[in-house]
Amino acid sequence: MKRLVGIGIVVLALGGVIFWRYKTKVASVAQLGQSAAQRKNAPANVVLAKANGRQIKQVIQTVGSVQSPFDVKISPKTTGIIQYLTLREGDAVKTGQIVARVDSDEIKGQVVQAEAALAEAQQRFTQAKLTQGSTNTGVYAQILQQTASLASTEAEYNQSAANYNALAAAADSSVADAQAKVNAAEAAVQSAQAQLRSAHASLDNSQSKYNRTYALYKQGFVAAQDVDDARTAYEVQQAQVNVSEKALSSAQSALSSANSILSSTQNQASITKLKGKADVQAAKALVTQSKASLKNAAANKSQIPAYVENLRALQSQVDAAKAGLVQAQARLNNTVLRSPIDGTVTSRTADPGAIANPGTAILEVQYLKWLYVAAPLPVEQSSVVHVGMDADIQFDALPGRKFMGKISRLNPSADSTNRQFMIYVQLDNTDQSIRPGMFATVSIITGSVDADVVVPREAVKAGANGQPDTVTVVDSTSTAHIVPVQRGVEDATGIQILSGVEEGQRVVVQSYAAVREGQKVTSGTGKGKGKKGGQGASGGGGQPNASGAAGGGS
Repeated sequence: MKRLVGIGIVVLALGGVIFWRYKTKVASVAQLGQSAAQRKNAPANVVLAKANGRQIKQVIQTVGSVQSPFDVKISPKTTGIIQYLTLREGDAVKTGQIVARVDSDEIKGQVVQAEAALAEAQQRFTQAKLTQGSTNTGVYAQILQQTASLASTEAEYNQSAANYNALAAAADSSVADAQAKVNAAEAAVQSAQAQLRSAHASLDNSQSKYNRTYALYKQGFVAAQDVDDARTAYEVQQAQVNVSEKALSSAQSALSSANSILSSTQNQASITKLKGKADVQAAKALVTQSKASLKNAAANKSQIPAYVENLRALQSQVDAAKAGLVQAQARLNNTVLRSPIDGTVTSRTADPGAIANPGTAILEVQYLKWLYVAAPLPVEQSSVVHVGMDADIQFDALPGRKFMGKISRLNPSADSTNRQFMIYVQLDNTDQSIRPGMFATVSIITGSVDADVVVPREAVKAGANGQPDTVTVVDSTSTAHIVPVQRGVEDATGIQILSGVEEGQRVVVQSYAAVREGQKVTSGTGKGKGKKGGQGASGGGGQPNASGAAGGGS
């Protein structure tokens, strides 16, 4: 009986525990549902910024490295022990300054030997020239004499030829003049003959007229006066015939005289030409004789070539000795190393006492007053970048400092492997705070846009599957509205909004949970400093910093 009572008590206790656990679970589930409903309807905690207008600069950014425009590695041209080398990294040098010396004792001895060899070669050459002079004097004197004689006879020949041409031309002219006179006289004879024939015809006509008149007079048909007039006309024509006959005789005499003069002129011209030709032939013979004499004199030069060849050989020895001396002096000069540029020593790889070898640099000197920043750009941007554009330069090694430079040159050819071309920004380095080899961020402003509405980049959510981009706008009742927007240009911190958001509206730049359409929001506390272009929801103001939080109060 007691056992049954004990079992019953245990069963009752176990049931009580189970019932209590059940009630507790039900209450917990109800509380969780109530909490979830409260959270679902609670305002979202977000960071806000204002959409304001500002200028957006279109910037191309790239990373490059600093290069010196003049980087010279100084190495000796001859092997030797370094005797002098005091410069170290950071020391400034000037153009032409001696920076190192190599042992030159052996090379100085080579210079002395080369000088002695040159003096000996010059002495042998001078002696040979003196010997040749006495031999050649007579030969060349005879040649000069015969050359002068040939020149004289050639001049006489040329003068004879010229005289012949002049006399022949004058004779031909005289013959032509005499021929012209003969032609004129023949024309005068022909004219006189024509006049005589005309006079005879007139005389015959007068005779006939007189005979007819006289016959009529005898018959009593005409008066005696008509007979007298006819006789007078006949006598006049008779006189005219006499005049014409005399004129013809005179013209024939003139023609005969002209023919005589022509014959005489032709004979004189023939004599003149024959004499001129004889003079020319005689002068030509003298020229031929002079040429033969000159040739005989020149034949005596056969002994000269041997002397000439000997002199050439000796001259070659002199030239070789001079070249040897120049080389030895050059090797001596090469033992002194000078800086070819103004610059600063950036590397020293040897010390005095070490052996220097040609081609192995012992010092590196770089020009540091201005430098290049060499940076790559995609070939697609080659159309917007040109020489003369300004560029902002920042160095990780010099935080907080910004440098300005200009693109001084660019490589028009792109690298075939990465499709990029190099630009070179010239940068002043008067204080020499920039060092070759430093990495630099190069920013090139290619344009700017005065945007009416700009929001932080974090405020724009990219649309998926062809959907438009969206921005969450918060109205005056702290209610969120997701609106589609059309974006414009952008820079590192903001995006221009062409439609969908108005200036002064608040937009969500960061939220701790997804914000739904129509959901109430409450702004959090931003950590960034305020900047133009955005303000916090509660008046603190500011654009988001790198983490996305905007400056402002809660």
